[in-house]
Amino acid sequence: MIFQIPLRDLKLFASSDLDHLSEGEIVSRIRAEHPWLLADAELSVTDGIVSIVFPETSPSALSEAMRLLEKGVKR
Repeated sequence: MIFQIPLRDLKLFASSDLDHLSEGEIVSRIRAEHPWLLADAELSVTDGIVSIVFPETSPSALSEAMRLLEKGVKR
């Protein structure tokens, strides 16, 4: 799954100004602010667009998630 977010839109969620940072500094800042969410994601910044690429979920993990969802719905 890939998300592409304009850097200007991330300013709404960033705790500090991102305009004068390098790509590496922006990626580090975003990772630091959302460590759990972005732990396995690849981040890059190109032409003012932040790309966040999440790895594909394994079939076994997807199956387990569906099983737990069904269990939760029943309860």
